[in-house]
Amino acid sequence: MPYVTMAVRGELSLLRHPRTAGELNYVLTRAILAELEGSYRKGLEDHAYEIIERYWLDASPQSYQAINDILGACLGCVVEARRRLVLPAAILVDNAADSIANAVQQFYEWYAAPYENRKIAENGDVYPKGG
Repeated sequence: MPYVTMAVRGELSLLRHPRTAGELNYVLTRAILAELEGSYRKGLEDHAYEIIERYWLDASPQSYQAINDILGACLGCVVEARRRLVLPAAILVDNAADSIANAVQQFYEWYAAPYENRKIAENGDVYPKGG
């Protein structure tokens, strides 16, 4: 990601957790590229979920902004991978996109939905009753 400096990239490669949406996008992009290169020891979905979960747990405060950062970074890294990679890698990107989507769904179920439910209780719902 061109907006993440080389110095920060170096820090992130030494296992510092991402602190911004741009850094999160960078780390997830690196995970996708490692998966495509076959240099991963664990599945992309599990690794992506760990990255996403850590970002959420480190967020201060845990807020809609943090949820939006996560969703945006995940979508952004997949869209950019599709834009930048050519066949046959583009086919593999679809598999990576599925892994990222599954990690996002898991994050949403475990963290974002309970947060949304707390805010509904506090501020009222936007959706009409019954669906």
